[in-house]
Amino acid sequence: MAVALILYLLGGEKEKHVAKRLFVILLVTYVLVQIVKSCVMRPRPYTVLSTLIVVSLESDFSFPSGHTALSTVWSYVLGKNYGHRRYFMIIPILVGISRLYLGVHYPSDVIGGFLFGIFTVYLCEYLFMNKTIRKYL
Repeated sequence: MAVALILYLLGGEKEKHVAKRLFVILLVTYVLVQIVKSCVMRPRPYTVLSTLIVVSLESDFSFPSGHTALSTVWSYVLGKNYGHRRYFMIIPILVGISRLYLGVHYPSDVIGGFLFGIFTVYLCEYLFMNKTIRKYL
């Protein structure tokens, strides 16, 4: 959200447009991830695996990884609008690996978060094609 705010406040016309889209997609992604987490209610790995060395504790459920989903959205939108998409997409991979390292997610949570982020971007982009929504973004 901070990147969207900085783009909007300091950028030109293109940056304001990208910032509004990024903000909306991040917000939609966050809300949908929280809904899925509360429906699936998958416990964190450290609550199930006693041999796991935990570096960080989280208070909500595990699936999907919200950090991975949000970093995927952030990277995809910025990569699409500013080029170098493949370099931007390294970021969610690193975020996903860090979530595994911290012991707060299973690999399927991270993969699910990545796919969820991509799905949300495409869903929002499809909805943005609607003329009523497009005039506000």
